[in-house]
Amino acid sequence: MIVLKIVMWYLIIGCVLDIVYVRIEKWLKGLDLLEGNLTDHDRMVSILLWPIGILFFINGFINTYFDNDEEN
Repeated sequence: MIVLKIVMWYLIIGCVLDIVYVRIEKWLKGLDLLEGNLTDHDRMVSILLWPIGILFFINGFINTYFDNDEEN
């Protein structure tokens, strides 16, 4: 039962992030800054692989934050 809850939350968070991606896509299209659309394949991959993106973001943020502190 716990595994089912984990999978459910994993997919819910992925779907929420997909909604955010679609909103950003529409906003960028309104500003004429986006040439292409997200395909269904792109959206499914973003729903399934969102933790990898979060890990890269956190890693980059921490590295940038601590590198800037050492230079000052």
